[in-house]
This record gives sequence, structure tokens and C-alpha cells, in this order.
Amino acid sequence: MSQVSVDYYPKVLQTELKKMNPGENKLIELSIKPELAHNIREGKFYSINSTTVLSKMKYLYIGRVATCRSGGCSINRTSESGSSSEYFDYLIFFDALGKILQVKVSNFQTSRGHEITTSGWLSQFKNYNGKSELRAGKNVDAIAGATITVDAITYDIADKTRLLSMILKTNRLQN
Repeated sequence: MSQVSVDYYPKVLQTELKKMNPGENKLIELSIKPELAHNIREGKFYSINSTTVLSKMKYLYIGRVATCRSGGCSINRTSESGSSSEYFDYLIFFDALGKILQVKVSNFQTSRGHEITTSGWLSQFKNYNGKSELRAGKNVDAIAGATITVDAITYDIADKTRLLSMILKTNRLQN
């Protein structure tokens, strides 16, 4: 399976921005100190500047998660880009305090675990703020036959939510 780079402006993002933030939206990539960005291989954080005053959506993460590959599954976060791992790309929409508003899968290139793409399953991450643990089978619904995929997205959502919290805290201290 050949991998292409992450699409940082997928159609699902365009649709959600129009739905949640009618009006003009400008995405501005957040600068992240290297010591905080050590675990982001393929992903970016953005602030969302909207002409809509009542917009709740303030931050966005777009990233890729490596997961199962044909013939077996392995979470290998250290594999180089372009490896044979299967993957999916996803988006996390955050409010101004770094709490999750919504999670969407934008590009699912994995042979197992397609159930994680459903809005019903993804809605369990709504309001998560990174202050508690996320664990499949405990406070995240497990999916039979998709353990690696569920674990991978759960880990990544928790990690990126905590990372955004550190970025916001660092930015507040600098201002």
C-alpha cells in the first residue's frame, strides 16, 4: 500500500468548518516548541480564526495514525513515513480551552476497524480535555476485531489533547 502525505485541507474539514463556523474561516498553523513536538510525525495544530463571533471552534489538529497492515497489526510509531503500515487521517476540533468538540476521520486506509469512523463511536471523545486517562474497554468503547485501531486512535487523541493543553499553557505564559 502506498502512502501519500496527509491532506491538511480535506473535504471533511471544509464541510465541518462551513457547518460549525458559517462565514469565513482562516487556519493559522500553531508554532510548537521542539520539546513539545517530539511525538508529532505527521500532523499539525491550527488556530481557527472565524468571522463568526459565536464560533466555539478555536483549534484544530489534523494528523495521521499508523495502525494495522495487511497480514497483521502493529502499532509502530517509529516507522518512517512511507512504510507499509496502514493508516488513517483524522481531525480533532477543540474549543478555546482545549476541550474536544468533535473528532472526524478523514481518510481511512486500513483493512480493519472501520467502525471507528462512525460519528456515534467518535462522539465519546466529545468534551475530553486531557485531564483524565482514556483507555479502550474502560472509558472508550472497544470494538471486536479492531483492538489495534481503537487503541491507536484513543492513544493519539489523548496525546494530542494533552499536547494542545501544554501549547496553550506555554502561549499564555509567554503573553
